[in-house]
This record gives sequence, C-alpha cells and structure tokens, in this order.
Amino acid sequence: MTWVLVLGAVWTVLAVLLALVVGRAVRTADRRQAADAALVPDFVPAEWTAAPPVTRQ
Repeated sequence: MTWVLVLGAVWTVLAVLLALVVGRAVRTADRRQAADAALVPDFVPAEWTAAPPVTRQ
C-alpha cells in the first residue's frame, strides 16, 4: 500500500512541475507575440477580413 502513496506523490509533483513549465511557455509565447505584433501595423479594417453573413433564401 505504501508504494501507491509514493507513486501518487511522485505523480502529483511531476504534474505540478509540468503545469508550471507549460504555463511559463504560454506566458513567454504571449509576450513574444505581443512584441512582434507591435512592430508591423495592420491597416486592413476588421470588416474586410470578417466572414460574410450567412443568408438563407
């Protein structure tokens, strides 16, 4: 029974570490994307890139 508790504790520690690594990677990617987006201005209006409305006949 002790090995189940040890395995559960190891699993929990690894899951927490993996969650922290993934969270940091997402934050880093968001920062890079925000920094890259600021360099190139977007002059296309949002209405031009939106999908046309669906009309039923």
